[in-house]
Amino acid sequence: MTSCAFFEQKPTHCTVTFRQTGCTDVVFTVEYGEDFDMAQIPAPQAKDGFLISWDLVDLTNITEDIVILATETVVPGKFTITFKQEGYEDIVKVVDEGQSLAQDQIPTVKTEKGYTIVWEEVDLTNVKANLVVNAIKSANQYTIKLVYNANNLGLDLSGLPTEITVTYGQSIPALPQFSSGDNCGYSIEYWKLEGNKFDKTTYDIADNITLTAKFDQIKKFVLSD
Repeated sequence: MTSCAFFEQKPTHCTVTFRQTGCTDVVFTVEYGEDFDMAQIPAPQAKDGFLISWDLVDLTNITEDIVILATETVVPGKFTITFKQEGYEDIVKVVDEGQSLAQDQIPTVKTEKGYTIVWEEVDLTNVKANLVVNAIKSANQYTIKLVYNANNLGLDLSGLPTEITVTYGQSIPALPQFSSGDNCGYSIEYWKLEGNKFDKTTYDIADNITLTAKFDQIKKFVLSD
């Protein structure tokens, strides 16, 4: 009976990655078990108002991939104003103690279909502490105009609404229904948007729209014996 011995194959190389937020990673390849050449450590990217250094670890006898992060420390006598918007990278501004952030230094919020987004109200004058400014997002409201076009049908539609208000991203309120209740009378079969049946349940149109009622004749069938 033959026995086989299995040995774990070691990698021949490892990587040392220097990572700084907002910058491209700097990656070095090192022979497995060798030391990293400290003379190759890159200079961090300068950033106004910050002291930046690498959070170094032991770089001798490297046997696995290593990521080294840049540490940012605000320069003494300066403060940060951080603008935060969900889904986007923070934008950080630095001002001297007691100074104000100029209007043209305030970043523009990212726009999003169907929503109004603004920075919250924060006093950015005479800054004496680190500040955070959050983006405030609110869904826009739109109007659905309702057109019946049933004058030639002899129907009394005076009690039906001519428009409804909807909120972007939310459920659409029930659209008006109508039925004369008489044999061979008329009812609203469905509503049309630009000639097509409107069957949305959630409002995802970033605009006001007009819907037209599609009337159909009520037919009563009598079953014979």
